[in-house]
Amino acid sequence: MAKKKSKKEDIRMVENLELRSNKVLISINPKFYDLDVVYSSLYNFLEKCYCKVEGDPNDEILVELKPKKKIRNLERMGREFNNELINYAAVKIRGLKTEGMRIEIVKRALTSHQPIKKEGTNAEGKNIEGINMPWKGEP
Repeated sequence: MAKKKSKKEDIRMVENLELRSNKVLISINPKFYDLDVVYSSLYNFLEKCYCKVEGDPNDEILVELKPKKKIRNLERMGREFNNELINYAAVKIRGLKTEGMRIEIVKRALTSHQPIKKEGTNAEGKNIEGINMPWKGEP
């Protein structure tokens, strides 16, 4: 019985990227990027890639991106994902830093809101029709 030759897959490592023949695996340190940042970053890749998230969220998060159509530069796709991680981490930090200010703006807007007066009423809501109207019966 003849042995089958197994095709050895070409794997190349570049920083946190593991480049394979048809996909890229990205290793993410959860101390820098938590899962909500990872999922937000992945959202932009859903149309062009099959996406998979694995690993331990306390130790190492692994993201697999497999293009739906063949592309030439998997490294570029992995680096674009890294850029999205930074982008969404910055958005999250900015949101946390401005949370108090946003809450105060909404509070102020809600407390300063005055109900809209109905046309034809005074401040107390009483009907003011007939004021400044010519008296009936006058020529």
